[in-house]
Amino acid sequence: MRRSNKAAMYAAAALCLAGNVFTMVPAKASVFDFSFGPDAFGTFTTGAAAADPGYDLITGLTFDVLKGVDSSGNSFSFTNEVGSGFSAGAAFDPTTLAFINHSAGSTYHDIGDFDVPDAFIEGISFSLNSDGVQGSIDENEFFTGDELEITPAASPVPELSTWGMMLLGFASLGFVTFRRSGKRDISVVSA
Repeated sequence: MRRSNKAAMYAAAALCLAGNVFTMVPAKASVFDFSFGPDAFGTFTTGAAAADPGYDLITGLTFDVLKGVDSSGNSFSFTNEVGSGFSAGAAFDPTTLAFINHSAGSTYHDIGDFDVPDAFIEGISFSLNSDGVQGSIDENEFFTGDELEITPAASPVPELSTWGMMLLGFASLGFVTFRRSGKRDISVVSA
């Protein structure tokens, strides 16, 4: 009985140590869906924590669809427009759904201006109370879409730390069970 308690204590200690090791592994990026209605929608990802408490740095943004009419009356429709050239510290707070960026020594409560292959997007488009996408295409301004809506994208695959903790937990349970079943067999044989 004393050895099984010892084994359980060692297994618990190993789980605590493994928990500390796996929490040091960087977390998978968070993915969010955004929509300005049927004319402009896509996804953005966040990664490491930003300098601003509660915010995570924006690591990517893609418009799956961006369509509308520019100031010259020209219709446009683009798909898979990947954003680039984000402002320094462009970040998102998943709790408040707020954006922030730092540019030219000032702080702004939007994502900051950025480029997509076929257009220039004004940062005010991604702000807490945005009511559409603003930007320009070949010097022609445009405004398209509806009020900005953000939802977390479904994440069907657990993070690495979750898998590691589950595997170590099952291995520890198996080890303790094996040790206990081995002792019973020995006691039956010696009796």
